[in-house]
Amino acid sequence: MVTSDTLYLMQINPDNSSSSTILSATTQNETQYPGNIIPDGNGGVLATWSVSMVQGTQPTYPYEAVDFSGGVVGTPYNLPFSPQSVNITKQPDLVLGENGVAFAKGSTTVPINGVQTTVDQIASFNIGSGAVNWTYQATSGTSLSLVEATAGNGLAARSTGQTGADTILIFSPGGTPSGMNRARTTLLGANSAAPPDFSGLPVRGRLFLRCPAIQHALGVVCGEVLHSYGAVSVHLRHCVRHISVATVPNRRRHHASGRSL
Repeated sequence: MVTSDTLYLMQINPDNSSSSTILSATTQNETQYPGNIIPDGNGGVLATWSVSMVQGTQPTYPYEAVDFSGGVVGTPYNLPFSPQSVNITKQPDLVLGENGVAFAKGSTTVPINGVQTTVDQIASFNIGSGAVNWTYQATSGTSLSLVEATAGNGLAARSTGQTGADTILIFSPGGTPSGMNRARTTLLGANSAAPPDFSGLPVRGRLFLRCPAIQHALGVVCGEVLHSYGAVSVHLRHCVRHISVATVPNRRRHHASGRSL
């Protein structure tokens, strides 16, 4: 039995001093597990956590969030995800948009042919209030991953089917996925200059890469490097480190020596 549970946000300052702030406290028979944290675009942070009942009925919306800005904790709110069970190792992923908007990806439950089924869902919401702007649900067996926020509070996301084929979804600010610039994953292993364990997807002049061993979402281009195999352009997500990769040949042939990460 849990008699009380308090969730703290710890801040470590440049001078190595630290401070802590209470985000949420409860005297119910439940536990609070820290989730993901991102900047809120206003000098503060958007913090999330999950709530799990030790006994009794689980909350319909177990994921919560709050904006901590200017040293003030805002009013906590529920994120719009309603899974059948809470996995504390799989908290909703977050991406910051513009003008107080953020995006989250998590699991939710929907009825499919009369059966309650868990599917992936993406939501756009207001950081301060939690008001939902729009949601998008994947079909059963399809997984979603956040890629990046685009100008004007649009979003790029990845949809991976049961066969492992990837599709890039380009959402408008209103949440409508565009049919343009969608493409199926091209396995780079077919390219003689490419390692066989990577797959990539060219979208709007960028190449999004995925490596099964890394298990990170497709990500944002961080800059252009040259691959040492064939001196071709390579774009990488910031979280992909110390890995040598290749991409489709560039139209302009480079003769500079390659660089590895």
